Amino acid sequence: MRISVAMCTFNGARYLGEQLASIAGQSLLPDELVVCDDRSSDETLQILESFAQSSRFTVRVFINEENLGPAKNFEKAILLCQGELIALSDQDDIWHPQKLSRLVHILDEDATLGGVFSDGELIDEYSNHLSGRLWERVNFRPPSNSLHMEDSLADNLLKLNVVTGATLMVRASVRHQILPVPDPWMHDGWIAWMLLSYSGIAAVQEPLIGYRIHGAQNAGLSPQSIMKRIEYARQTRRRECLPTASQFEVLRSYLAEHPGRNIAEQQVRLQEKIDHLRHRVDLPGSLLPRMFRILAAWKQYRLYANGLCTMLKDLLAP
Repeated sequence: MRISVAMCTFNGARYLGEQLASIAGQSLLPDELVVCDDRSSDETLQILESFAQSSRFTVRVFINEENLGPAKNFEKAILLCQGELIALSDQDDIWHPQKLSRLVHILDEDATLGGVFSDGELIDEYSNHLSGRLWERVNFRPPSNSLHMEDSLADNLLKLNVVTGATLMVRASVRHQILPVPDPWMHDGWIAWMLLSYSGIAAVQEPLIGYRIHGAQNAGLSPQSIMKRIEYARQTRRRECLPTASQFEVLRSYLAEHPGRNIAEQQVRLQEKIDHLRHRVDLPGSLLPRMFRILAAWKQYRLYANGLCTMLKDLLAP
């Protein structure tokens, strides 16, 4: 099967060379690299042009007429790919040499799977390894049999997105199911829900990328230390809960109009997720009433947030 890599770039010159080198160093090379550039003003396009001249596979670069943002830019790149399998790529990570071969093998094992994603190591802006892994930072522990894991993944996605787009590979044949990506969703979160609802998804516990953490990311991981998490929650809780509730309202409406597997249960749980997010936004400002409201909703915090950790954040970050 032909393999495409869909990459999105925007002012990524600082790290782009390392990412391109890691794609060129794959044990199983892709057949093409499709790059959609979101109107970069740095040396990104020059780096891509130089890479294309020496690449052993086809490199096609498209420059957007206007800035699309990451979700719509990835949507465009995925649609332009010509391969049967499409691996998504950020501009600033480093792929392990076996990434493509490992993901292709998983999809070869089961033709009913629409996509597969993996764990990743964490690296800093200088490509030094950091402690922990992607899945550890989002408290994701997949079952031992991770080929078809739609039910267990849904439990996790109701808490937060655990599918990192830079680790995803999807079949071109499911593009009509996963696209378009509606506002206000990011592409990886939406694709994860579409795969578990309509086709199937697998998880590879082996870390297959070095996921870079740096200050210029469009999206990334929340701080790791307890104090930093509390301060992060204090600054972002209301600002994030309302947009997330809107996201799940869009998802619930879409699935109602385009029923997938377990639609009745999905609708109930999605509404409970929305209600919980709005409950968190409307917590009282006074400490004692807020504490009682939080304790009364302990079950919802366990099912639709990060349990005790989120309860403490909401208590300490009015």
